[in-house]
Amino acid sequence: MSLTQAYFNVDVVCHTELQTDIINTKTATSVDLVFKRNDVSIFKLNTSNQIQLLGGNETSFIYIISFGVGDVLGVFQIFKTGLTSTVELSLPQVLCNLYDSFAGDNDLVFKRDGAEFFRLQGPNVVVNGPENLLLVSDGNVGISSSWVFANTFANRTADSDTDFRGCISAGLASGTVYMTYKHIPERLHSKTDAEVSEGKKLYLNTTTSKECYIHSFVESNVKIMSLVNSDTSDQNRIYYHILWR
Repeated sequence: MSLTQAYFNVDVVCHTELQTDIINTKTATSVDLVFKRNDVSIFKLNTSNQIQLLGGNETSFIYIISFGVGDVLGVFQIFKTGLTSTVELSLPQVLCNLYDSFAGDNDLVFKRDGAEFFRLQGPNVVVNGPENLLLVSDGNVGISSSWVFANTFANRTADSDTDFRGCISAGLASGTVYMTYKHIPERLHSKTDAEVSEGKKLYLNTTTSKECYIHSFVESNVKIMSLVNSDTSDQNRIYYHILWR
């Protein structure tokens, strides 16, 4: 026994506080350090430098907490059932400046009550599409936002029509389809009236020096609708087709 150590071969009982700066195992060998209450094992510091929460039995544990030491450096982990189990973290609130996927190039999945709502997926395999996607579940899940900013709007599923919805006077939350792009025969189908503001133009052709458009304007208090064709090839024609039945 050294001058700075005391060894006891029996249990030591402290009836008041035990104040110390360091708690260590009694030998330098790799053994667990177990903490008990009322003679029941509550948790231990295991040989993998993890806090292992016990279920009252040293051989049957519930959770393991790792503070970035041992097998995974710089990572806070909670294992639900054992060392080789899937990592789970269950907290009422998580505040952070960075949220990343675990263990490399894996999708980042967000669930509610066990049901997937969306995931950060990549790399993507959609032809002419982005490399990475925020992929909303294929189930009955939608996106609701006051504003949507995008440079490209594309259909989700190949060989399917694309509907555009708008609110109606009855206040239907999901709106009604006012326009559909039909993938066969590649046509934009308007299902409501279209309105062009006075003085604005509805272009049929925007080629330079060949512009063709319809617009309305007011002249001498008279509203005039005009069909303008700027083609200078002296081939300006208007065709009327009448189908007799």
